[in-house]
Parts: sequence; structure tokens; C-alpha cells
Amino acid sequence: MGFTMPRSGASSTAYTLARPARQGRSESRSECRSDRAYVISGGSSALPAGPPTIVESCTEAAPVAVHEDVLDLATLCVNADHHAARLYVQRYGETRPMEAVCHDLLAPTARYLGELWDEDLCSFTDVTIGLLRLQDALHGVTADITLGGADGFRRHTIVLAAAPGDQHTFGLSMVSAFFQKAGWAVNAQPDSTLPELGALLRREWIGVLGFTVGSSARLDRLAAIIPRLREVSRNRGLGVLVGGPVFLANPGLAAQIGADGTATDGTAAVALAENLLAGRTMCD
Repeated sequence: MGFTMPRSGASSTAYTLARPARQGRSESRSECRSDRAYVISGGSSALPAGPPTIVESCTEAAPVAVHEDVLDLATLCVNADHHAARLYVQRYGETRPMEAVCHDLLAPTARYLGELWDEDLCSFTDVTIGLLRLQDALHGVTADITLGGADGFRRHTIVLAAAPGDQHTFGLSMVSAFFQKAGWAVNAQPDSTLPELGALLRREWIGVLGFTVGSSARLDRLAAIIPRLREVSRNRGLGVLVGGPVFLANPGLAAQIGADGTATDGTAAVALAENLLAGRTMCD
């Protein structure tokens, strides 16, 4: 996800991610809470020991449906130390595969933090800290991934980069893990400039170039550089994929900016990239 500089007056503080009141004991942990908006209010630096604080939304925004596990992890990421968030994810993953942890917990938590920022309910600093702690938890989940396929051979190469101007690269790290697990050689370039990417594509044979995009404000710039990168690429059939919240809302934007496709998650991204390569004639 990508963000601009913090709004004026934003400052880092301790927060409690408020939950709506529970109606009796019939609600299960797996249910989504959507009867009130989840908001951030000033609170203690530790998770509350008693019942969660109930805070009415002070905005006009529609209620946000958030899985309770996502809310729990977001609270830990914003308030607690990184060990607490990592332990929560570790326990969540004890009975779930890596793909489920990423799709059902880590990615929704990152999106939720972004929504809080978009609604001015959380500062840039707090979102940045939260995403850094998610990144640390992701590393714990993906630490055992074997590079290359079952036989140790890396079948394809992908370069993954953040869209120009994006400051948060959690999504890039997550997608990298999926490609690595699928046997791809991943060259992650979160901070590369356009000349650096161009030099890499000119020097090495790259099958697919992927961009993570955190904001629609990056689209015009990305649309301008994609054809330039294709032009200089050693692989004349370079595939270009894009991903991020903006494409979840409108997948058609991918074609509009000159990319070959977009995917909703890491598993779909790998499948799309492999299908793309299988259907192309690639040559130097």
C-alpha cells in the first residue's frame, strides 16, 4: 500500500481499536462485526485487560466490516511491541497454511490499517509502525520457504517493484513470498528508480515485471513508465502485472495503464504470471 505524507496535526500516540458492543454470547469469533464502524480513540499503550472499549464513530463514513482476528492484530500492530503481533500471527498459523495466514489475516489487516488512514482515524506514523510489524510477522510465516521448486530449480524470474512514490511495501513482500514458494526467482526492488529498473531489464532476462500500487495517484506515472520499460527490456515479450487495493476495486485499470493483468491475491498472481508466460513467445 502507498501513502503520502501525514496530515497536519497527525502524531503518534497509543490507540485502542474500538469494537462494537456484543449482543449476548451467541456471536462466534469467526463472525464479522459490521453493525458499527470501528474507530481509533486515545487509549493505553497496552491492550485492555477487560472488555473492549466501545467508541462511536465520529465520522460520516459507512460502517466497516472487519473480522475480529483482523481487528485484534491491527490493535497489536498499532499498540504493542512487535513480539506480540508476531506471536499472534504465529499462533493463528499453527493450524493454517501460509496461504491462509496471508490471505485471511495479514492482507486484510494491512488493508484495514490503510482504510483507517484514508478516513483520518489513524496517523501516517501509526500506519507505518503497524505495517512494519506486519512485515516482521510475515517474515516469521515465510521463513521456512524453500527457494526454488521441489527440485531446487527456479523456473522463472520476476522483478517486483513498488510504484513510483509508494512508501509502504508490505504487499510487495507478501507477493514475493508466494512467487518464491512457487519456485520463481524473485528480484525485489522496493526502492529502485526508473533508470535502475531499466538497466536491470536491459541487462538480465526477466520473464515478468510486477508493480504493487497503493494509491490511484500513482497510476498516471505508472502508465507512462510501463511502455518505456518494455522498450528497453532484453525480453521482448516481457509480461507486466500490477496489484494493490486500487485494482481490487477496478480490475480494468490494469489494461488502461498498459499492464497485462492484475490479481486479487498472491496465489492468483502466481497463476496469472505462469499463464502469461505460457502464452507468449519469449526471446532475447
